[in-house]
Amino acid sequence: MNRKLWLTTIVMVLALSLSASGVVAQEPNFSPTPSPQPANVHLAVSIAMSYERVEAPPPVQMLSAGGHSDFAQRDPASPALDHYVYLPLIIGPIKSVTPPTPPAAPTGLQLTSVSSTRIDLSWTDNSNNESGFQIERAPGGSSSFVLIATTISNTTTYQDHGLTPSTPYTYRVRAVGSGGQSTYCASQTASTLAPPATPPAAPNNLVASDTTASTTYLTWQDNSTNEAGFNIYMQSGGTTTWTHLGAVGENVRNVTITDLLGNTSYKFRVTAYNAVGESAASNEVSLKTSNDTTVARFNNHASYPVVSLIVDGVEQFPVSPLGILSGSYHEVALAAGAHTFVAKTGFWQSTNQRFLMYIYSGSFNLTAGQVLQIAIDDITINNLLTQFNAEGYWEGTYWDANYNCHTAAFRFYQNGTWRFYVSNVQQGSGPYSLVSRHPDTFSVKFKVAEGADYEGLLLETQGQFYMNNGPASWRQITYGYKPQGYVYNPFCP
Repeated sequence: MNRKLWLTTIVMVLALSLSASGVVAQEPNFSPTPSPQPANVHLAVSIAMSYERVEAPPPVQMLSAGGHSDFAQRDPASPALDHYVYLPLIIGPIKSVTPPTPPAAPTGLQLTSVSSTRIDLSWTDNSNNESGFQIERAPGGSSSFVLIATTISNTTTYQDHGLTPSTPYTYRVRAVGSGGQSTYCASQTASTLAPPATPPAAPNNLVASDTTASTTYLTWQDNSTNEAGFNIYMQSGGTTTWTHLGAVGENVRNVTITDLLGNTSYKFRVTAYNAVGESAASNEVSLKTSNDTTVARFNNHASYPVVSLIVDGVEQFPVSPLGILSGSYHEVALAAGAHTFVAKTGFWQSTNQRFLMYIYSGSFNLTAGQVLQIAIDDITINNLLTQFNAEGYWEGTYWDANYNCHTAAFRFYQNGTWRFYVSNVQQGSGPYSLVSRHPDTFSVKFKVAEGADYEGLLLETQGQFYMNNGPASWRQITYGYKPQGYVYNPFCP
């Protein structure tokens, strides 16, 4: 039986995986022989060249009964995976000696106080050459602004979560691009709402579905408007004690329970809670897990949800919002033997239309009675910057104070080092490393170090990154991936 996980998108509810026992699946054998050899798992990765903006869901917190979040452990015997990724081919246009202009400033910033911990922002995009928008926040009425987010181009909304109740905050936004930064829009101030005064109403219509040997999927109806979240409770094996498994956030109406025991009876119930107290419990739902333990478990360790999983030619997630959230997994019961799969990360745009980021494909052998762990991992910063080659060449341009054009370039190597060039003459070298991943803006931050650290913002869907390593007259340089390497240009050597 296949287990389905539901994804969060703009119009979808959040899903969250909770561990019922903290039990980690058995160590898989990738071969039927007593001394297993590395599994025949080969992943090929490609990037979908679609540039339509899609808002990503807010981060989903992972919980488990054991107090840890990595409930789906990657098998230490899992072999290394081979990857291939293709970003836009940037041939390098004829360069003009006229510097690009900064983008126009956004206007019409509006703030909406949604809850005691959240404020929504919206603004008008007045430029056609921005690479994104920088959002800054300060305590209400002060000028101590701090950068809290950088979006991709054409973005006009942002949700700020995790704020303090009954507290004023001031925001401002500006556009950024290859020509520099715009001025800020007029700042605006709003306060988060006061904490609720009464406990929330109880949820109802709790239903369990898609139960396997180790998982089940719960859904319920949210009847309150002031909850901070929902508590999940479980009874196992005929006991009468309710165990608190964990909590999910406000407006969440589903959860996947993992690490259940096979052939075992369970009961579940859900309550709503806020700062005032907890609601009455929902109806109870009873179920019994199956005894089928020959499964392939697809663990999504990547930053993006898996929105398509094809196993032996059969699509597991045919329509929105099915998929595997980052940090969760999906099990497929299969017969022993050889199998193939294709996994695609990205987001749902509509009922049957996906925005794809990466595609993984491979094959594996499954032994009877085995829970085989298959990991879908993030693409490493080394592979992103080298494009899975021995080295990757990224080139940009800048203008000096006298309006002379220059070519700046990085060569990144698989061993984690870089070399920097101006007009094809090496200027420096050093190590590079990952700083952070930002799936909500399809970007990755990394840094290069040589005396002082410089951070780069890599836009995964555009094949370019930005770094403030230019001269004082032109701080931000936009670098594009050029597989052909340096080509002399007399207009901008």
